[in-house]
Amino acid sequence: MNFYANLKSSHSDGTWFHWVQPRFHKMHSFTEHRGLFLRMIRRTLLAALIGALPVVGQEPEVSAMVTPGKLIFETAPGSAPKLPAYAKAPFGEWNVVDGAFIANERKGETHHPSMRVFAEMEDTGITELEVRFGSKPELSVTLYGGAKRMIGLTPEAFWVRIGATDREPAYVWGPVRIGLSREAWHKIRIEVNGDQFLVALNCTYLISGIDPAFSAAKSNFAFGGHGGGTAFRGMKIWRGEASAVWGVNRPKPAKRLSLEEFNFVVADRDGDGTLTEDEYVSAMKARAGAPEIHARFGRLDRNSDERISRKEFGLEK
Repeated sequence: MNFYANLKSSHSDGTWFHWVQPRFHKMHSFTEHRGLFLRMIRRTLLAALIGALPVVGQEPEVSAMVTPGKLIFETAPGSAPKLPAYAKAPFGEWNVVDGAFIANERKGETHHPSMRVFAEMEDTGITELEVRFGSKPELSVTLYGGAKRMIGLTPEAFWVRIGATDREPAYVWGPVRIGLSREAWHKIRIEVNGDQFLVALNCTYLISGIDPAFSAAKSNFAFGGHGGGTAFRGMKIWRGEASAVWGVNRPKPAKRLSLEEFNFVVADRDGDGTLTEDEYVSAMKARAGAPEIHARFGRLDRNSDERISRKEFGLEK
């Protein structure tokens, strides 16, 4: 009894036999075998390449857009209470505890705690650091120099904001909806290659885009957090090279929004395209007192349906 007869006898309904038979019963010529073999090799290589390509939402292993080279800056670990020479703190009171920069609000200041680290990021490079929320869960990492590029973070949202210039107002890439612990440390990774940028949070790429603001100088970083207890640690900057893989499968850029639309999207927690009074008040409570916010909601809710639509918010005509 031959091989196929054995298969058929062991599976009385012939299901397995009929599934494999079309693949193996035909005798192929040498040319056909060579063609099949080459196609199999191409498919294997393609699958391996695709598996290695970075996409937004994928966990980064070593690099995506930029391949790291020489480490050119690192915040020194230690427990000295004073800030090192490369760091300045114009707002708030900052201390160094176990290698982490910890912020507290300074009495009488209206500006949130902010600290500058004077370390330059090159045109092609990677910056990585860990952050932790303070008593008010909102913080930012801003690249200063020729332009203002701010990575903003709350437990619910993650975004990249580009500062206003003489030619155009500020705007935002994102936001991406997330869900973060307020007590844990969170890792931010920024990859830049000329005007291209890719940002990861907790080892997952979330926002990418092309923006001329990122090709401007990046001579120092500002860390800012609302409330006491905001913390930063483990900042590293690498000189890099453009990854060959990046050009093969560049992910779709994030959506660019005006500040007005960004504010609406962030406030719209349930994503239904309208703002309830609770959503509006929650989003605005850091900027005004409760009576004023409720009154403003009433003025915007022109049809009195207890919701603010995109049109009532001024985003649509």
